[in-house]
Amino acid sequence: MLKELRVRNYKSLEDVAIPLRPLTVFVGPNNAGKSNILDCLLFLRELLELGAPSVHSRGGFRYLVWGGDLKRQIKFELDAYILDVSSREHSINYRIEIAGGPGHYVISKETCSVRINSEERKLLEFPVEQGRIGVWDESAERIVYWGSSEAGRQLCLSNCKDSARYPILSALAKELLEAQRRPLAS
Repeated sequence: MLKELRVRNYKSLEDVAIPLRPLTVFVGPNNAGKSNILDCLLFLRELLELGAPSVHSRGGFRYLVWGGDLKRQIKFELDAYILDVSSREHSINYRIEIAGGPGHYVISKETCSVRINSEERKLLEFPVEQGRIGVWDESAERIVYWGSSEAGRQLCLSNCKDSARYPILSALAKELLEAQRRPLAS
């Protein structure tokens, strides 16, 4: 379950933190950003599923970044409780940073960590070195995937949907894919 969403520089959301519950209702005047919060979840899901088309279908990076300021980066941070395939609960922190220009964008940073026995353990990091992806097992001691991303155009998390190999990361991917499909009120 998603616990909190923090957004910087996405559309009208310059810097917001939104606590999320099983039922979250957004209330406010017109142009307050309610629809952009919902679109943020949809955008993350589409970025996970589709990659580049999710940016281009919204007019490109210039139309997504706050104030059209191409010097800014869009940043998303999610805190969640995730149940893995063994029904063990994990506290997760997932972060994405996106940079861009008039006709392009790049995922400049993507990380995921899990808290196990009050210790923070890295599960996913991009870039590690030379633009490569690092994915660690739950012990954070062994790299289980060390590959290259599609030049920062697709979320690394999209490569981690195999629940046998990546139990926690695949549960997070599933949670993000289902987040916008649940009924939400605005």
